[in-house]
Amino acid sequence: MFNHLKWFTSLSPLAFPMIYTSSTNSDSFSYHVGTVEITTKNDQGHPTRITIDGAYYAPNMPLSLISGKSLAQQNKYWDHYYNRLWSPADVGYKIPMVYKGNVPVILADIPNDYDQTAITPQMAVMASINYYTMHKRLLYAGRAAVLKACQEAGIELKGKYEDHFCEPCVLSKKTDELKPQVARPACSRPLEFVRLDLVVYRQRGHLNYLYTLYFVDVHSGFHWVKLAAEKSDCLKLIKQWLAIVERQTNLKVKMIGLDGGTEFGQSSKEFQSGKLTTWTDAQGIEVWKTPKHTPWMNGKSERAGKEIMTKARTLIIANAIPEHLWPFVVESVVKVLNLLPTTANPDIKSPHEVFAEGVGIPQTSVKPYIRHLRTYFCDAYYYLKKQDRVNSDKWAPRSKKGKLIGYGDLHGRIYYIWDPDEGKIIRASAVQFNEKNKPITDDEELPLEVFFPDLTYEEVLETTKSSISIPIGSGSQQ
Repeated sequence: MFNHLKWFTSLSPLAFPMIYTSSTNSDSFSYHVGTVEITTKNDQGHPTRITIDGAYYAPNMPLSLISGKSLAQQNKYWDHYYNRLWSPADVGYKIPMVYKGNVPVILADIPNDYDQTAITPQMAVMASINYYTMHKRLLYAGRAAVLKACQEAGIELKGKYEDHFCEPCVLSKKTDELKPQVARPACSRPLEFVRLDLVVYRQRGHLNYLYTLYFVDVHSGFHWVKLAAEKSDCLKLIKQWLAIVERQTNLKVKMIGLDGGTEFGQSSKEFQSGKLTTWTDAQGIEVWKTPKHTPWMNGKSERAGKEIMTKARTLIIANAIPEHLWPFVVESVVKVLNLLPTTANPDIKSPHEVFAEGVGIPQTSVKPYIRHLRTYFCDAYYYLKKQDRVNSDKWAPRSKKGKLIGYGDLHGRIYYIWDPDEGKIIRASAVQFNEKNKPITDDEELPLEVFFPDLTYEEVLETTKSSISIPIGSGSQQ
């Protein structure tokens, strides 16, 4: 096992993670396997290269380890008498070893021309998958969005989809109204005009939340969502969102649009300044308000709130999700919507892509990443860390089954898992999914999973320490 990418010349993902327990009962993870080349000197002082196939990449190991058995399988042997590594196939292949304490060590030359971007753990090529599974993974998105997203991600759809029928979509999305064609305000860049909307829910959810505050960038259609327990929290959330988004993008919000209600710190009387107006005037932000009780004039934010509610309702109906988990459902819908292609943008680009191009992020991060998405609320087996197991029980399971309830980032490094037995939300990094939600038989293969698809070894080390429990009804939601 090697703990740094600099030793690898090639690297491929494992179908399942390898977990090793040391003599001190600490766990190490390996998610990739590849070929290692080590440059050292033989017993004559001449440069010699050691090539090791089947080496595991374990970034959280304190040092790199070489198995004598693995070397023997590749016709390389450790000579205990002369303290050297040798090969019967090559007379000149005699590499001396030194001891550090009781451990034999190979003195290797560290590559000076090492380029981490040249050898990076890559996501395995996703096999062809049926349309209905991707339809569910993308939170019951429309046909055009599913086809476009899969095409850009290099995912091949198998089977017919022209006659696809989805009952949860019909039950939750049916309406007697024709979709109006609303003129799109002209914006030249992201954050030039942001629409806001507030939605109140029937039942308080996780952490006592009752309200969702939606932000929609009119230029790209990119969504943000903030959760609130009380209506009076909305102005504070707007200020927090503005500070974060302007700091991250180096762009200023020029105008915000909202309805004529009082939930944003507005005055209940016309032509009188409220807390919101006083604050926006100080920030140099223009406020564009629609009259009360005219939701059709709110345009993109009103439609965004309706679309998010519809998709969340579809997920809850289709999977019988407990209603108190609606905050996680709503946040997941918003994250996936940002990744889906939409006809509202030029060339049917996703909100993520248009927003990323507008704020000038690196080109490698412009295209949306969807390979980490899985069927929402499917069975999710998360790794139990040592401190969460019964120390005296050597035969205790190393994982526990829950339900996928959210995504912690944009690349599948962190997932939120609901544990119904303990009533907790688990923030986990090593997770295995069963999207069929039924036991795997001998005739079936467990769905292929790849962990940590594009992390540096420092990021993997940090991520493996991040599995924590968030009890329902306590703490704070990130």
